[in-house]
Amino acid sequence: MKAALWIFAVLLGLFLLDRFFLWLESRGWMYWRKKQGSPRSVGTALMEIHANLEPGKRYVIEELKRDEAEQDEAGGARRP
Repeated sequence: MKAALWIFAVLLGLFLLDRFFLWLESRGWMYWRKKQGSPRSVGTALMEIHANLEPGKRYVIEELKRDEAEQDEAGGARRP
């Protein structure tokens, strides 16, 4: 009986963890099941971390965001 309760508790915990990750994904904070990350998003995340470690490098991220916004407005293709 105890084994069945433990199995049920583990399965319930995994289900709740999955729902939590799906909620994070719906807010755009994480890629889980429905959305796929791109190499560009990983690079941007690493650059944000780097900018926090070295504040002088923040201009690189600002320029990339500005270029991306200009390309979106112009309807052109993004850089690889």
